[in-house]
Amino acid sequence: MFRFALHALIVLILTLLTQIGGIADLAALSASRASGLRRLLAKLAIFLLCYAGATFAAGLAAPIFGRVPSPASPARRTGSWSAPRSITC
Repeated sequence: MFRFALHALIVLILTLLTQIGGIADLAALSASRASGLRRLLAKLAIFLLCYAGATFAAGLAAPIFGRVPSPASPARRTGSWSAPRSITC
């Protein structure tokens, strides 16, 4: 029961901080359990792959759902340096 509560707290904190961190953690948990991984380093690598994939997918899916770059994004300012449009509203 303690491990379940601890993992639920980790998912909640990751979701509050990054919005996709909790989803990536749940995906990594299910992937590591399905493959039978027991080592922390292997689980961390799976989580980082899931997090990177979810971040990439969110950037691709944002325009489909009508998300636009934030007016505060450096890429939207006139005469500023060119930055990737990763901030969406």
